[in-house]
Formats: sequence, structure tokens, C-alpha cells
Amino acid sequence: MEDVIEEIMQEEIVDETDIFTDNKRKKKRSMRCPNMDLWPILNFQTGSRITPQLKIAVLRHLVANTIAFGPKYAHTLILQGFLNCSFAKEVMSDDTQSRSPALYEAGKESTNAIFTLQGSLIVEFPDTHLQFEAGAFTLFGEAMLANVNETFPVLPDEWNLEALLQTLGDKAKFTPDFNTQVTSDVLFLEVTAEKYLLIRYLSQKIQGGKFPLVF
Repeated sequence: MEDVIEEIMQEEIVDETDIFTDNKRKKKRSMRCPNMDLWPILNFQTGSRITPQLKIAVLRHLVANTIAFGPKYAHTLILQGFLNCSFAKEVMSDDTQSRSPALYEAGKESTNAIFTLQGSLIVEFPDTHLQFEAGAFTLFGEAMLANVNETFPVLPDEWNLEALLQTLGDKAKFTPDFNTQVTSDVLFLEVTAEKYLLIRYLSQKIQGGKFPLVF
């Protein structure tokens, strides 16, 4: 796993087709995936492209420090593809407002897990009045991602998003018990159950040898 990340560090992450250079043989290496038509699910063009340097840092963090995007559930190359075709959203801090924008509200259902890339926000638990400051590389909504993994330890061989979401039901959402208020401009990625299911599905195919790397 570390070898793959080191290789990505030496070559800029180029595009959504997951093509990069085999440094030993100086040949382009590609992942030929018969389900490339599924990738538009991940392509949410609502903000800015993530810089290659930030992609590398995010990839390292997700692989090493999260369960949902760790080796058990997500393949490094699929995470690379996800970052390639992802556009970061931004919430701007507004000093003129008495209350800054909220990404989550306690008791209000959400369908998104959020991974912060830059900026800071205050997380407050209304019941206890406990609060802390969260910065870059914080993952919110892990409960929803855990629901997916608990419901589908292994995904079916055939991709059927409608059937998967029907089985998942309300577990595709989670209800936070906390509020978040941005304290600076925050750049973040959103991951819905649909996107995470696709990451899981394609990762499972690679791990099962269904999507071989072609040299």
C-alpha cells in the first residue's frame, strides 16, 4: 500500500482514468475497469479541483487513519480515482452574521459524510454544552459509512444501486447529536451513501482480481 502511495507522490495525479507511470519501466500503467460508466456518480462538480499536493496528503490520511477508507473497505487506486474526479465544496465564514454557517445541526438528518480539507469549525454538543475546535482532515458522518459496512460486509457481484439503497433504507442517513459552526473558510469533500457504495464496490472488484492492472 505504501509503495502505491509513494509512486503517486512521484507522479502527479493526472486524470479520472487512473493512469500513472511505472517508475521502474517508464511505462504508463492503467486500471482497465469495465464499470467506468459508474464514475459519474462520484463526479460532483460544485467547487474547486483539489491540488495534487493536497490529494496526496488526503490519500495518506484516509488510508492510514480511517476505518471506512482503510484497506479493509477501500482500495488505494479507487480512492485516487475518487479524489481525481471530486470537486471540493467551500463554506465561507461571514463576520457580518451573528451566527456562522452550519454544516450539521443536532437532530437534523443528514445524508452526507464530510471530510474537511482546510479551515476550522466549532463542534458543539447541545446536551452537554461540550465544544471543541476541529480543523483540516476531520471526518464527520462516520456513523453513516459504518452503517453501509455493517449492512454490506460484502457487496453483490452485480452493481444495482437502486437495490442497494433500498436495502440500506434509513441507514443511508444519520442524525448528528452535535452542531458545527465554521470559524474560517472551510474547504471540504462530501461523501453520500451512493458514492461510498461505489467506492466499496470497485474496491471489492480490484481486491477480488476482477479489475486487473494492465501494463
